[in-house]
Amino acid sequence: MPIKIERVLAATDFSAVGQRAAQVAAEWAQRERAQLRIVHVTPPEGWLSRAWGLETPVSDAIERHATNALKKLADNVDPRRTLELSTGVLSGTASRSIAGAVLEYRADLLVIGARGERDSNGERTLGGTAVKLLSTAECPVLLVRRASGDPVANVVAAVDLSSRARAVLEWADWAAAGRHLHAYHVYDVPFTARLEAYGLAASAIDAYGEQARSQQRAELAGLVASIGRTGATSHVVERGDPAVELRRYIESVRPALVVLGKHATGSRSSPASSVGNVCRFIASSVSADVLVV
Repeated sequence: MPIKIERVLAATDFSAVGQRAAQVAAEWAQRERAQLRIVHVTPPEGWLSRAWGLETPVSDAIERHATNALKKLADNVDPRRTLELSTGVLSGTASRSIAGAVLEYRADLLVIGARGERDSNGERTLGGTAVKLLSTAECPVLLVRRASGDPVANVVAAVDLSSRARAVLEWADWAAAGRHLHAYHVYDVPFTARLEAYGLAASAIDAYGEQARSQQRAELAGLVASIGRTGATSHVVERGDPAVELRRYIESVRPALVVLGKHATGSRSSPASSVGNVCRFIASSVSADVLVV
């Protein structure tokens, strides 16, 4: 099914990466001729009173300043006013408010910074709000980390051959927009340690592993063909630990964007409401932007 984006929601905390998220959201909305809404979440009034002793008039002033800051940001990301763009100030817990805004706006894509204003030490961390939204947002989430550059220059699709794999490939193909796509899959021979303990020769295990590689490479190629991919595509199947091998591959090809499912490479039985360890690890540790579908 072709990817169709009609409404993009961006959330910013006015940090550098939050402002960049709004810029990336505007670029993607421009490309798709989609509506764009940029929101900011202020702390709940009760929290402001308890933590800082601020009275209601001060809270009102904070909302006014946030509203003005959003309008300025909107002018920066769309100076020619070519987008159908709106802004909004929300109040409450950041992740809960943003997840609610996704539903209310009926967003097809949520764009946020990979880390927030309290995670600005330069490390490849994943902010607490981002972690929560990966689990709760009812649409794909684009985690913006890079400072600048073309968001679709080079794309890696981490495919686990589960039911979510086709959606990952469709989004990656859409993001690549005809440019080079790396379709990447990691597998392992199950119960390797146990088979070795049973006395099965390493050569026999390796032979089985090569057979599995051929089968899964054919399955991966079939998936890519099924979405009607026309651009240049690398089909890569490797054996090993999913998190380790995927991160190594990403660092070797240095993509602008990584697309993966919530349970990328190896969590076929994980609940759909949770985020797999591989997904969380990759989102936290790579320098590329990450789109989680």
